[in-house]
Amino acid sequence: MGSTPSTSVSNGLSATPSTVDFGDVNVGDNSALAAIVANHGTGSATISSVVAEGKGFTVTSPKVPYTLAAGQTVNIGTSFSPSSAGTADGTILVTASFDQQLSSARQPTSLKINLHGNGVTPTLVATPTSVNFGDVGVGSTGTAQVQLSLSLPKSGKSSSASVTISAASISGSGFSIPNSPFPITLVGSETASFSVEFAPQAAGTASGSVSLQSNASDSVDTVALSGNGVTTAHSVALAWDAPASVSGSTLDGYDIYRGDASASSCSGVTFSQVGSTSGASATTFTDKNVLGGHTYCYQVTTVATNTATSTTSESSPSNVAQATVPSP
Repeated sequence: MGSTPSTSVSNGLSATPSTVDFGDVNVGDNSALAAIVANHGTGSATISSVVAEGKGFTVTSPKVPYTLAAGQTVNIGTSFSPSSAGTADGTILVTASFDQQLSSARQPTSLKINLHGNGVTPTLVATPTSVNFGDVGVGSTGTAQVQLSLSLPKSGKSSSASVTISAASISGSGFSIPNSPFPITLVGSETASFSVEFAPQAAGTASGSVSLQSNASDSVDTVALSGNGVTTAHSVALAWDAPASVSGSTLDGYDIYRGDASASSCSGVTFSQVGSTSGASATTFTDKNVLGGHTYCYQVTTVATNTATSTTSESSPSNVAQATVPSP
């Protein structure tokens, strides 16, 4: 972060700043700063020891013994690596002796540099913070994905700060987490996701929530859930052509998106995922969560894994297909 812009003086030696302030540092990360020690004596000074005290603080330079000529300076390198959240204070004690003793100096002489830092833990972020399954047919299942990531107070992608989501509890009739992946540990910029399902057993609205327990600074994070169970026997069958190839990647499957048409037009429709298929040849999907008298718009994307980096990506959506469900 920064340092207190003042000077500590002791018998011919001075340190600037007198307090090295690391500010906020993620638990598990390391931050490095330095203080400048100057020799104001008339002869060289031999620094015999540089010792840090205080939890999480260490001295990184210089190697001792170190000879500091008159009028010269040396950087005293120090680092702060908090192992837990909270403020920490410490000191660096520089011990030296002068070749030519100053009239006002005592030998050996010691110089103290104050240290301060604050260990901080990441915040768990769930996206989205609320899931609305919309209309789902009784006896059918709607699925949504929730992504988990960390909001890091200080560091970016190189951070080694971590959070473990130990468990998730779910409330509300018809809502569930299939194949629970917990516990999950996220480090730095890593992300993870889990599925939430809504399978109404009766017609009517339903609400609930997912509560995530973790060791993040916000130890419990909540995702609101809502949906509407509807009685329907209608369905829309979709089929599409597989791409000829996906350059440099392995085709994993397809994601299917749907939007409700306004005035029988798909222009400006907002799409949301209604399902997925697994495998390059899985080019059909039946949407059973539709209502009679409604017009729906559909798009399909490919999901592929890059063979070089093992990262998964989703293609741009296909052309739009429109289907009108007859009234009961």
